Amino acid sequence: MESIQRRVESWISDQRAKILKVSWGPLHWRMKWPPWINDDREQRKKIHQEYEFRKRQLHDLCLAVKADSISDLQDILCCMVLAECVYKRPATELVRAVNKFKADFGGQVVLWNVSNPLQTRST
Repeated sequence: MESIQRRVESWISDQRAKILKVSWGPLHWRMKWPPWINDDREQRKKIHQEYEFRKRQLHDLCLAVKADSISDLQDILCCMVLAECVYKRPATELVRAVNKFKADFGGQVVLWNVSNPLQTRST
């Protein structure tokens, strides 16, 4: 029994000596934990690219309609929608047309507050 114990102890000490002699060096890979950190960076990059694309698109649209600013562009687009709809269709279709326009160009370009139909007075 003692001989087995001595052999096991000598084997353990030999293994420990071999492991300690190995040079591990620096690890060349970085552990990605938590795994969603890179996803967040990519998500922010995509959002920034989308923002730049929309900004460039609005700028090009301003140049195309010769608007000086985004607020002028909003006024021009609102006038275009209203001119197309207001005299031809009832108020419900006007709201529908503006909502379609908002869906096409985004909710921040055209805002719809209220519809007041014109009332004619009989004299």
